[in-house]
Amino acid sequence: MIADARSRAESLSLGRRLKRNNALTALACGALPGLLLSRLIHPSLFAWIIGIAIGMLWANAFEYFYHRFLLHRPRSSFGREHLLHHSMLGQPEEPVHTTFGSSPLYLAILFATNGVVALAICWLLHIRLAPGILAGFSLYLILVEEILWRIHMGEWLPIGMNWVRRYHMAHHDIASGRFNVFFPLFDYLFGNIRPEIEQTEAHILAQAAVDSNSSPGMLSSLEAALLWAWMAIITVGVRYFWQSGPKG
Repeated sequence: MIADARSRAESLSLGRRLKRNNALTALACGALPGLLLSRLIHPSLFAWIIGIAIGMLWANAFEYFYHRFLLHRPRSSFGREHLLHHSMLGQPEEPVHTTFGSSPLYLAILFATNGVVALAICWLLHIRLAPGILAGFSLYLILVEEILWRIHMGEWLPIGMNWVRRYHMAHHDIASGRFNVFFPLFDYLFGNIRPEIEQTEAHILAQAAVDSNSSPGMLSSLEAALLWAWMAIITVGVRYFWQSGPKG
C-alpha cells in the first residue's frame, strides 16, 4: 500500500508536469504564432472570433479522426501508446497516461502539420482567419487536456458538465464509440454515440472483448468523403502554395 501510494504521488506529479508543459507547448505553437501573424495582417475582431470558432471546430474533427483511426489501431505505435491510457485506468500510474499528448515534441508536430495547412488555405483564399484558427487550436487542446485530467482524477468539473465524465468513461467500457472527449459533435455526426450507457455490465464486457481483437472498422460514406476532401485540400493547397507563393 505504501509503495502504491508513493507511485501514485510520483505519477500525479509527472502527469501535472506533462499537462503543464503540453499547455505551454500549445500556446507556443498556436496562440503565440497567431498573435505574431496578427501583427502582419491585422485581422478584425470579427475575423478573430470566426477564426477561433473554426480552429476549435477543426480541432474537434481532428480529435475524432485521430482518436478513432490512429489511437485505436491496435498494431500501430499510436495504438500501443494509447492502450496504456485504457489499461492504466484506476492504477497508480494512471495520471502519466491521462494527457492527450505524450510529449511536448509530439504536440508541436501535431500543431505544425495542422498549422501549415491552415496557413496555406487562408493564404490561398486571401482571408485573415489564420491567427484566430491557430489560437483556436491552442484553446481546444488546453481544454481537452484539462477536462480529460479532471475526468480521470475525479476532480471538479464546471456546472453542467458532470455528464462529460460519464460519457468518456463509457468509452473506456466499450472503445468502439464516443471518440470525442467533451464536445461530441463528430461522434453525433457519424453516429458514434454508442452503445447506450445503460447496457448491462455483462454486455459491456462481452463487447469489449470483441472490440479488443478487432480493427476500428470501415469508414462510413460521410467519413470517407470528408477524408478524401481533406486530403485533396491539403494536396492542392500545399502544391499551389509552393509553386505560387511569394519568393524570397
